[in-house]
Order: sequence, then C-alpha cells, then structure tokens
Amino acid sequence: MQINCEQGASPFWNGIKQNQLKVDASQVGTQTYQFYCQNDDDGEKSIESTAAIVVKGFEVEEAIVYPNPTTGLLRIKSKRLN
Repeated sequence: MQINCEQGASPFWNGIKQNQLKVDASQVGTQTYQFYCQNDDDGEKSIESTAAIVVKGFEVEEAIVYPNPTTGLLRIKSKRLN
C-alpha cells in the first residue's frame, strides 16, 4: 500500500518512514497498520489513520492495492499461483 502525501511531506507506516507498505499475507487474520504524513521542514504530522487488512487463507507473492487513498472500494491485484 502506498500513501500520497503533499509535497514536502513524507509517509509513515507504523511510525517508520517508508513510501510503501508490504502487507504480510502469509498468515490468516487481521493486520492493523497506522499511517500518516509528516512535514519534512517543521515535523508537523497529519491526522493518523488506520488500515485494517483481513487475510482469509490465500497465498500471494506480490499484490497491488489501489486506488490509494480511497473512501470507497479498495482493489487488490495479484499474480496467479500455480
């Protein structure tokens, strides 16, 4: 998943500065992630949001999640496993 911040701000996932979050889909269950943007100049932080990902017993090697951000339908695209 990817956060799009305003120019001059950086995205953070679970308190770690990173542009994209790779979701671990190897275990069944709910995974909760906190994300926000933080201004590079003065350190001002945006409102923190939460993303809950539910994995229901499937395996993927790589997936694309879009659109991001969204307030509606979230799409997940992955390669087929043989």
